[in-house]
Amino acid sequence: MNTLTKFFLIFFLFNTVLDIKAQCDQSLFDQSKLELGKHTYLQHFRIRSAKHNPNATSAQFAVQLTKGNTYLITAVNDASLQGKAIVKLYDDFKYYTGNLTADERILKGFSFTCNKTGVYYLTVKFDNNGPGCAFIFLSLINKE
Repeated sequence: MNTLTKFFLIFFLFNTVLDIKAQCDQSLFDQSKLELGKHTYLQHFRIRSAKHNPNATSAQFAVQLTKGNTYLITAVNDASLQGKAIVKLYDDFKYYTGNLTADERILKGFSFTCNKTGVYYLTVKFDNNGPGCAFIFLSLINKE
């Protein structure tokens, strides 16, 4: 095998490995943000778990929501990892909604119409307790 062939083989393998590892980075973020379509992007959160941990706790993110607005919360999972993000929305006193159905299906997202301005909390945990990686997007559903 000549030097040029070795160079291209190493270059190809190096790029392939980088593509796999980059799935939970900017490329997944950019691809996911495009899917928001006509909704107004507000903010995002990234959660990553490198290995399985049966005692894994959930990550919690505080968000300020405004009365009268309808929000879309979307979880975009890295397809190269097994874990799927389970997202739940709470305030200080109660659970409102999430992407886990009563029959244990994990939806891509859910909407929430805010009836009281205040701080709400998004909790995120992977269904398999890791490994997994996901971006959680908070966007505003535009009023027609």
